[in-house]
Amino acid sequence: MPNMVIVIFIAIVVLIIVLAIRGHLAEKKRREELALLAARLGFTYNPAKRRGRPAWGTPFELFRRANQYGTANHMRGAWQDLPVEVFDYTYYTESRDSKGRTSRHYSTRTVAAFEFFEAFPGLVIKPDSALREFFEFLGGHDIDFESDEFNKRYYVKADDRKFAYDVVHPRMMEFLLRVRGIALQIVGRRAIVFLEKKLKPVEIEPLLAFAAAFYKNIPDFVKKDYATR
Repeated sequence: MPNMVIVIFIAIVVLIIVLAIRGHLAEKKRREELALLAARLGFTYNPAKRRGRPAWGTPFELFRRANQYGTANHMRGAWQDLPVEVFDYTYYTESRDSKGRTSRHYSTRTVAAFEFFEAFPGLVIKPDSALREFFEFLGGHDIDFESDEFNKRYYVKADDRKFAYDVVHPRMMEFLLRVRGIALQIVGRRAIVFLEKKLKPVEIEPLLAFAAAFYKNIPDFVKKDYATR
């Protein structure tokens, strides 16, 4: 029996080492692919890790989830004339077992942070989910629109309801119904878009395209009302 325990222990250690090596190699390959993507898009790329949330990130719901851990894999550039930074953001939650031991669960989201030419009122558009209660806890309820399908698919919250109705017009609703899983939040001149996961490099360009198309679909009269140029 003692020999069997030793064998099992060695097997577990070997499995941990193999998984760690596989994870390291996968991350190395991803960094290489991100560097190639950044070069193709004309972006700069810095894989270095930075502790804490972005300095400007306090107003954004994503950056206030649980405990901030840090960012990494920063790409900076311009997408269709809009300044943008793409990065991985990691946060963690803590739990305790019956013996009082603390463990952490880490979650990572790949974020595209854009800077607009206008300073818009706060707006959240994200897939409707169990997080509805969290948003409503922050204050207010979501906004309903004429499309029942859109109301079932999306949660919308805004500082200014008129602004929300002006932005989420019928053509914008049709556009948003063609995509799945993407969340967007605007605070002033900044906006972030993300999915609830860490993206593969090939998934980043479609995220940038979504954000640019969303901005393009904002009516000109709305942009004029809030222009800061």
